[in-house]
Amino acid sequence: MGQIPLRYNPLKRQYVVTVGLALGAPGHSPNATLGGWIQEEFIFDSGSNRTAITEGLAQKLGANVESLPLVDVGGVTGLARRPFLAEVDLWFLGDEFRGVRVPGVTVLRTLREKKIGRSAGLKRQTLLRLPAPCLLGTDAIEALRARVVLDFKNRVGLIEG
Repeated sequence: MGQIPLRYNPLKRQYVVTVGLALGAPGHSPNATLGGWIQEEFIFDSGSNRTAITEGLAQKLGANVESLPLVDVGGVTGLARRPFLAEVDLWFLGDEFRGVRVPGVTVLRTLREKKIGRSAGLKRQTLLRLPAPCLLGTDAIEALRARVVLDFKNRVGLIEG
């Protein structure tokens, strides 16, 4: 497979990779969706067993988020039920162009944050809508039959297989 580089973002202290993705064509290999994918930046999350995408990206792919089945997702804040989009093809560009199908991805809701400020002596509350990040989980690395190498000293990351 060669190597797929992970870029280090020093401001956010995370490794990111650009991924092309498309809804999988049942009964066909990922090659069936070649050219019909959407490109998105993903944060590599070594603690995530499943790849996750935003609601907006799921909608761009043509999914009706409200009608997707719900699955339990565990995290540091506890257990939550989130929409699940089955059969998704992921495309990576490294030494060579490589596509794989993951059984499905979790769809993350838009994050909400309350901001409290003062205006003319009155307390004012504003609700900010922040986009959830797309997360590349270990399921994608397993589907690639690859391993991840992170060199924190030199800020270099690779998916290699």
